[in-house]
Amino acid sequence: MALISDAEADPTEDTLIRVQMAAFGYQFSEVHKAVGLAHDHLFHEAEIAGEMRGSKLGTKMAAATNFCDADFLAGDEITRKIIEDDDDIAGHAADVYIGFVRLSEEIRLKRLELLSMDPEKPSSDEINASTNFMLSLKAKYHGEPMLKTAAGIVDMLTGALARSLSKNKDDLH
Repeated sequence: MALISDAEADPTEDTLIRVQMAAFGYQFSEVHKAVGLAHDHLFHEAEIAGEMRGSKLGTKMAAATNFCDADFLAGDEITRKIIEDDDDIAGHAADVYIGFVRLSEEIRLKRLELLSMDPEKPSSDEINASTNFMLSLKAKYHGEPMLKTAAGIVDMLTGALARSLSKNKDDLH
C-alpha cells in the first residue's frame, strides 16, 4: 500500500485512506491493529535478545518482523465487517502473522547452516546471504453454500451406489 501511496503526486494521509478503502474495503480493522501489536511484540523480543547478546541495535535491525507483513482480504461485506471489528478473529490473524514470522526466522537459520563453512562462527558474508531470500504465503478459503456442498456429496454417493449396483448385477450374470 505504501508503494501505491508513494506513487501518488501527494502521498498524504488522505491518499493512504483512499488506497486502504480501495484495497481492503475499510480504513482500519481490528485485524490490522492486532497484527501491528504482534509486530511490536516480536520487535520487543528481538530487542531483549539483542540486549542479552550485546547487539541491541543490530538484532533489532535484523529482526525478521521488519521484513514480514500480512494483509487479510475478504471478498464480501460480511467478512470484511468481521475483519474490521472482531477481536477474536483479530487474535487469530495475529497468530498467523506470528507463525509466518517464526517460519521466516527458521528458514533464515537453516539457510545460515547450509551457507556457513563453520556453523559455529559464520562470516558476515554468510550471515548477509542467509537473510537474502523471499518467502510468500498465499492461503485462500473460497467456500460455497452448504446446499451446493451437500448436493455434490449426494451426487457422488448416488454415482458410486449406481456403479456398485451395476457391478453386482454384472457379477450375477
